[in-house]
Amino acid sequence: MLLLATATGCGIRVGEVTGTVMIAGKPAPEGLRVSFEAQGTDVETIYANTGVSGKYQLIHRSGKKGIEPGEYTVSLGFWGEQSAQPPELRKLNLPDDVRDGASTLVCNVPGGGIVFDITVD
Repeated sequence: MLLLATATGCGIRVGEVTGTVMIAGKPAPEGLRVSFEAQGTDVETIYANTGVSGKYQLIHRSGKKGIEPGEYTVSLGFWGEQSAQPPELRKLNLPDDVRDGASTLVCNVPGGGIVFDITVD
């Protein structure tokens, strides 16, 4: 029975979260970090990278597609030092209202999941 609980993620309920990041009317380059930080709970922050055509998908720490239902602050950022980033990411200038630590984007994730597209001018 213990093996079954481990294999199913201990019954954690998640809602699938996918979306597309658009910057200045174009899909974000691959490798931009998308962060979902839970508001008012101790649920860990979940990260994703943009892929082809600016698309992203969140994966829960249990391996399930999605995250636990709730309200999240969503932000965009970069991994590591700017000098180590691909040229497409180095030339991005993200506004403060979507950056890590200052983002005003909020997403309420329902149990059934959500498509949460992000548009930055």
